[in-house]
Amino acid sequence: MYAFDFQLKEAIEEIFAHNGIPWEDWGAWTCPDFPLLVTEANAGLTEVTQKKVTIKTRVSTKQIIEYLFSISKTASLSGALKEKIVKELWDKLVEIFPQEKRWL
Repeated sequence: MYAFDFQLKEAIEEIFAHNGIPWEDWGAWTCPDFPLLVTEANAGLTEVTQKKVTIKTRVSTKQIIEYLFSISKTASLSGALKEKIVKELWDKLVEIFPQEKRWL
């Protein structure tokens, strides 16, 4: 999970839904069923344990938006719709993280 996932989940879901793109599978890419899949595979592996890892990092608002448009869910969107959503996301994200006021 990215640190921004929790802080921005509601805003991102709202903006994409407003533009007709449901984001209901939030976090599915993290494979939440992995422990169950390992157990069901009956491969003789030890029990899966989960550990949290915290890494200090800095991600810009621009990098978050670029990430959201680099995944398969957004790959087929038209250029005009991408531009519209980017503008809405930018406006909302700089409201949440006011230290970044410009794109560059």
